[in-house]
Amino acid sequence: MIDQATQSDLTEICTLLLGMQGETSFAQLSVDLDRLVESVNYWLNSQQHCVFVDRRDGKIIGIFAGCVSDNWFSKDLTGYDIIFYIQPAHRGGIGAYKLAYHWKDWCISKGVKALRPATSTGADCGQFYERLGFKPQGKTYLMEV
Repeated sequence: MIDQATQSDLTEICTLLLGMQGETSFAQLSVDLDRLVESVNYWLNSQQHCVFVDRRDGKIIGIFAGCVSDNWFSKDLTGYDIIFYIQPAHRGGIGAYKLAYHWKDWCISKGVKALRPATSTGADCGQFYERLGFKPQGKTYLMEV
């Protein structure tokens, strides 16, 4: 079941995101728990951000956090993803599609002109986004220093 997350979900969301961070190309970065809580708390309370969660048996097993923002050259709004994650044991179902559609609908309700999800975690989500109607736009690169 997809719900908009609330403040009461904060601890469970942060625990889920700690698991996600360890699976991604961001795993080499340190985790600051205060910063994590601050970020999620901000998203939960901002009109420019959304946090949707997928619940199974009362537990959060997936999340999609996104935002809308204007651009440096225009006041037109664009929708961006911040976090998109499904626990490994729950991948392959329709939860990811439902989360993405909730984000898309929320962005449209905010008046966006475009949606720009990105993948910078090392996960290959290209086919997933293309099945939803997105077209590839560039690449993400990484240099560890």
